[in-house]
Amino acid sequence: MNQIIENSEKFKKKIDLEYVKFHGKVEKVADGMVFCSGIEKAMIHEIIIIDEEHEAVVIELGEDIVGAGLLYNTDKVKEGMEVICTNKLISAPSDPNLAGKIIDP
Repeated sequence: MNQIIENSEKFKKKIDLEYVKFHGKVEKVADGMVFCSGIEKAMIHEIIIIDEEHEAVVIELGEDIVGAGLLYNTDKVKEGMEVICTNKLISAPSDPNLAGKIIDP
C-alpha cells in the first residue's frame, strides 16, 4: 500500500507548460539534420540551441517533431540532448544598395 501512495505522489508534481513549449530533446540525428520533440513554439527559420553549444535552423514543423538543419558539421550532437528555442530567426546582414539585386557570392 505504501508503494501505491509513493507512486501517486510522483503524479502530483506540477508541470510548467510554458517551459515545455520552448524546450525539448533530440529524438534523431541523420545527415546534418536533427529531429526534435517538444519545442511546440518553434518557428520556421528559427535558430535553436542544442545542448547549450550547437546551433541549428528549424526547416520543418510537424505535429510532434520539428526538423532542423545543423549550422556546423558536428558529430557531437546525439539523441537525448536538450533543445531550446531562441525566438531569433536566421538572418544575414546586407546593404541597402543590394536590395532587389541578384548576387553571386
